[in-house]
Amino acid sequence: MKSYLHMRLLLPVLLLLVTNSGRAQSTPNGDFESWTTGVFDIPQYYLQTSNPSTFFKCKSAANCVKVADSYHGSYAIKLTTTLAGIDTCFGYFLNANPNGDPTTWKGGVPYNQKPTGIRGYYKSAIPATDSGTIITIFKAAGTVIGVDVFKLYGTHSTYTPFNFTFSSPLAINPDTVIFAAASSDVFNNFAINGSMLQLDSISFAGVASQPAQFNGDFELWNTQTLKSLNNWYQQGDDQGNGVLQTTDVHSGNYAVEIKNLLSTNNAGTTYSQPSSISTGYYNCVSGICYQQGGYPFLNVKDTLSFYYKYAPALTSDSAQVTMAFKKNKVIFDYRGMQLGGSPSYQYVQVPFQLAQAPDSVIIQFNSGLYTNSTINYAGSDLKVDDLKFKSQSVATGLQDLINESHTKVFPNPGKGIFNFTSAIKITDVEVTNLYGQRVYTTIADGMQITIDLTAQPKGVYIYTLRNKSKITARGKIVIQ
Repeated sequence: MKSYLHMRLLLPVLLLLVTNSGRAQSTPNGDFESWTTGVFDIPQYYLQTSNPSTFFKCKSAANCVKVADSYHGSYAIKLTTTLAGIDTCFGYFLNANPNGDPTTWKGGVPYNQKPTGIRGYYKSAIPATDSGTIITIFKAAGTVIGVDVFKLYGTHSTYTPFNFTFSSPLAINPDTVIFAAASSDVFNNFAINGSMLQLDSISFAGVASQPAQFNGDFELWNTQTLKSLNNWYQQGDDQGNGVLQTTDVHSGNYAVEIKNLLSTNNAGTTYSQPSSISTGYYNCVSGICYQQGGYPFLNVKDTLSFYYKYAPALTSDSAQVTMAFKKNKVIFDYRGMQLGGSPSYQYVQVPFQLAQAPDSVIIQFNSGLYTNSTINYAGSDLKVDDLKFKSQSVATGLQDLINESHTKVFPNPGKGIFNFTSAIKITDVEVTNLYGQRVYTTIADGMQITIDLTAQPKGVYIYTLRNKSKITARGKIVIQ
């Protein structure tokens, strides 16, 4: 829920390693053919859930899920807080757009009665310093006429009733109600990994009927499919908008599409914000953000090349490509250019000659200029394909190295024992954590191998399988 649900628009802290042999330089997945697909169930009539943020930012399994462990009917809803590195992903759902202060939230469902409170049933596993959260907001003609925040505490292994009375009776009939729930204490900047809240049979008290689109028994669900660009950090919004897979390509099957989005700040002001993809990420300390990450790069002189299409919302907008060159983790030079409107794919070269040899580079594309923030700039649309450095002797996409269809891993998620089978001989296995640190490595000699990660903490890890020097598979494994 943006600032209230700690959905920071920071890029995830996930360092995927790439091999670098000889003089070969790497722009990983530069033809944008390699994507990870996530499929989720979401409760009907609720515009936003935590699943996209958890998928893109925390790189974890869905934390707003349908469960058959219901109080009544077939299903209930289960919310769980997930932490990955410095990133917090609350389990949540709501039927509004949660940008900014709750009194500025837009959306909700039609409702014209005056309830006196809200009731329902819950299970929970919430540590003493955390709490589940339930939020109700009533509006009339666009004006908020009632806001209540209720807390649920402790561990309840069986369904327990709750019945909260609103702090102030509604003075007039509303026309809209917003409802939200979260697995942690969203307003006091606190969350504990694993905090769980399960809800069912929620209804308003003191009224003759419920909102037609409330779905408080959680019997109605839809399916949501998301695509995450492998080996790149992507920054759009918490619901997966802004960075998309597109079949409008220069070559191959896919390109990447990056769009300016509308966003709302804590004061309720709506503005246009560029989305971006990058091979680096930002780490913020005391309000100051530092660009980190990148991939190995050694050349003093080279040229970055790619194809792009750009449809700016206004002709004064421009997309951007930048390169940040690093030595010993310090950025010493920036290069790049603005990209003007182009209705068809246009070939671009960005030559450079540096004063010293780097050891890595961060490449970033933005869908617009950050100075162009008025709402008229929303919708600027950049497509990029076939990105590489001219020094590269082969295409840049991971499909040149990896064919995931040859490899299976099970169980995944698992408790720490993972079995790999491959149609290509495996000679070694490497596993890294979310910070890019190697936690496991072993040699192999066959089509199957079992690895033991039971000594590692729960979380998401990256595995890499090789046949001699060639990467044959790379993907995510989850220890539960």
